[in-house]
Amino acid sequence: MAENIIEDESNDDKYFVLTPRVVWALCGDPYEYTFWCIVKDIAGKKRQCIISTPDLATLTMMSTGKAQQVRASLIEKGLLKGRIVKDPGYPQAVWHLSIPDLWKVNVEWSERFLAIRDRIEYKSKQASDRKELSCGESSKELSCGEKGPSPHEKGPSPHERKNSIKEENKEKENTQADKIWLKFFSQLEQEMLHGSPADRMFFERWLSRLRFAARSNGTLLLYAENAEDAAYLQERAGKLLENRCNGYPELAGVKIQFVTAE
Repeated sequence: MAENIIEDESNDDKYFVLTPRVVWALCGDPYEYTFWCIVKDIAGKKRQCIISTPDLATLTMMSTGKAQQVRASLIEKGLLKGRIVKDPGYPQAVWHLSIPDLWKVNVEWSERFLAIRDRIEYKSKQASDRKELSCGESSKELSCGEKGPSPHEKGPSPHERKNSIKEENKEKENTQADKIWLKFFSQLEQEMLHGSPADRMFFERWLSRLRFAARSNGTLLLYAENAEDAAYLQERAGKLLENRCNGYPELAGVKIQFVTAE
């Protein structure tokens, strides 16, 4: 008779989700970690999460726009796989998310950072690197906690200070415009996903991955994935979005222009 056999009668697999340590390691913030855990929970043993973006946003306790950003980041990091699919018998295409095989990389990472102290140092460095990245180029170093010029160093000229103030104001305006866009986009998503089958399909195929770029001189710049998509969206969705924006007080009258991140 075999010894040291442990019988598990708890049915934990029905109620708990095992999260590989490397997921925690690669997630850059609590949003990404929460999103991954919810997708894993829904996928379960079937290893696929098929759910609309608004419903997934609700489950992850995020706005629709935030959920879209987090989903894109996790796919880019290789923690999720995703594609938009129109299943037979369903009126709209939805995201199919799946969990890739992380076993090997999880074992490698766990063995490398076995001690708790090692993991703390890893996360501390990750946070530090993220902070440096958010600080941007050297022109923004002062806002990231660096010391100003010494009494013997020449300070910025009035022209430089003026340009710096303009840049700061522009950044604040874009931050505010981004928030406005996310609110508008969430409303647009709800309307189109509950609209005609054509509206739902067009949104999932073309509009769901749009990202805010900037707002400049009455024009709303939106990122498309590539130049070909940008041209197509300008022709097929430009006027549509402008008309929708006219019904949203904070975006009334704006022009829509699609750009690429390159």
